[in-house]
Amino acid sequence: MNQFKHIFITDPLESLTPNHDSSLAMMREAYNLGHQVYQAEIKGLSWAIDHVELSSWKLEYSDNKFSKKEENVFNLSATSASTIWMRKDPPVDENYVRACQLLRLSKIPVINDANSLMSCNEKLFPLQFPEFTPKTYVLSDIGIIKELLKQEKRLVAKPISGKAGEGILVLNEGDKN
Repeated sequence: MNQFKHIFITDPLESLTPNHDSSLAMMREAYNLGHQVYQAEIKGLSWAIDHVELSSWKLEYSDNKFSKKEENVFNLSATSASTIWMRKDPPVDENYVRACQLLRLSKIPVINDANSLMSCNEKLFPLQFPEFTPKTYVLSDIGIIKELLKQEKRLVAKPISGKAGEGILVLNEGDKN
């Protein structure tokens, strides 16, 4: 029987938190279905003469946690795996952009398509559907923010490149934030 091989590109495995990082839940379900699960980081992506390579670790799951078993290098120009899951958290920095540019060259299907990740910010995409979003502003000018705060009296400020609630502030008129 040909097993599916799933490569998850994430933050370092040790930094992922059970019951918080959905990547771990996805990896666990694939493993429980009998699929092979690999974990990689964006630093493992490289170009080698005529193809993209991805260094990864084959994982085993026991006692409610994953452990790294053996290092593997996948040729992404060959069908050496079933699926690549691009699950790296922000920030969208130079390394993230480079990873997406290399993943564009993969012959293995990439879920969270690299082209889409490059052209569509997850925080800005919903603005295309204003009927389904709360009243929203995207601002960076502190003067405009102060004026808006005078009108609204209270704002929730969320950084576009944040994740998991990092950097969210509730601003009230007159506070120091």
